[in-house]
Amino acid sequence: MQSSFQISKADIKFIRDFRPQRYNPETASFYTVDNFKAEKFPTLLKSNGKTWQIASIYFQELLITETKDPTTIISRAYHLLNYLRFLEENSLDFEIFPFEEEKRPTFLYFKYLNDQIDSGTYSDTYASESMRNVIKLYKFCIEYKLFSDQIKGRAYKTLLTRITQKSQFGDRQTREVETTNLAIKVKSRTVTSDEIVDGGRLHPLTVAEQKILDKYLKKAPIELYLMCSFALHTGARLQTVCTLKKQHILDLKRNSKINSNDNTYSINVGRTIDTKDGVKYTLRIPVRVVENLWNYVHSEEWMTRAELSFYGVSDSNYVFLSRYGNPFYTSRAEKVLRKNDESLDKKYSLQTGGAVRELLRKLQNVMKINNEEIRYFSFHDFRATFGLNMLRNLLKHNCAPDQAMLYLKQRMGHKDVETTHLYMQYAGYEELSLDTNQAFENMLYEDIDLSNEGGI
Repeated sequence: MQSSFQISKADIKFIRDFRPQRYNPETASFYTVDNFKAEKFPTLLKSNGKTWQIASIYFQELLITETKDPTTIISRAYHLLNYLRFLEENSLDFEIFPFEEEKRPTFLYFKYLNDQIDSGTYSDTYASESMRNVIKLYKFCIEYKLFSDQIKGRAYKTLLTRITQKSQFGDRQTREVETTNLAIKVKSRTVTSDEIVDGGRLHPLTVAEQKILDKYLKKAPIELYLMCSFALHTGARLQTVCTLKKQHILDLKRNSKINSNDNTYSINVGRTIDTKDGVKYTLRIPVRVVENLWNYVHSEEWMTRAELSFYGVSDSNYVFLSRYGNPFYTSRAEKVLRKNDESLDKKYSLQTGGAVRELLRKLQNVMKINNEEIRYFSFHDFRATFGLNMLRNLLKHNCAPDQAMLYLKQRMGHKDVETTHLYMQYAGYEELSLDTNQAFENMLYEDIDLSNEGGI
């Protein structure tokens, strides 16, 4: 069995403004779904250039019944492209399942994925997700009777297992879940003392690392500085930072009162400003951060970028735009607007923060060249850094631990206090003295030069 794909030329292509057709198993025919289309839709092509029709039927049904967002389907498509290439590389047929288990395509793919894990080529997370998507395709084919019943029980075997989970109230609950004989186990990873699990494994920057970061951010493009500063002082995720609009900043300055207890403005996120899973909560933004953003959206630099963008020089436009006028993260509101208005130009690329991550990577490369004592970090790590800074400050000022956790839960928009408790656990690994924390805050709050060079 080959460990890499060299023969197969199978590929993925995308169709713009795609109107899906639904398959009717009763009549074995297709019909067009009215009043609905996807801006970008995946299709898998075999090495001979022909469409993999079963996958196309599956993707269209997913689009109609499960999600109107093609992003999820595109992710599944790449996993199934991997499977298609595997089939072609090894001269296997998608729907032929011999009596011998070891000759069946799904079993062989299961073995292949495990071999890739052992060699270090694939992570167990990726392999598990890939196998899961293959099984989902076969489940669909069986349900819609797309080919012979002989694969039922041969493509995979359904198993029942019991799992125990902790509820948001801390009690343990056991329930029965369905799995298969081809499920790839993901090894449980012990949380280390230098990480917090909050929507991922986050590594808060130490105070010393924050000081190094601040030094380099002051030399970075102004947009990157402002985005990082916003995240470090609010705990907001990348999609929240990047879907902030000019109107939000104007409203805060003109119509909102300053919270006198912590010198912040309050703004509701989760509706017009995107959050993970659409969670709604109140975000508090330091006054100085808002003032910096106010100055920026009134600068010549912002105007120039806005003129090139979809929304133009309007209050509805994003605060953060690239030099080409593209947002760093396409908001849900823009996607809905483009989908519902036939008159709008649909030729645009969905942005999911990749440009910001690339800029951070370049910044860290400079740090590495200069032999700075700072670990690799992601934008998401700023969220954990904010949370830990906030908790340390609360504890330093003799706030009761339970009150501190409740306050932090609200500030970070956690669904349950269990996640917040992880920050308290983390803080227990180190001394809770933050004599230098105020100094760091003062650095980030300094006035910034809007004329600095090197725009994104």
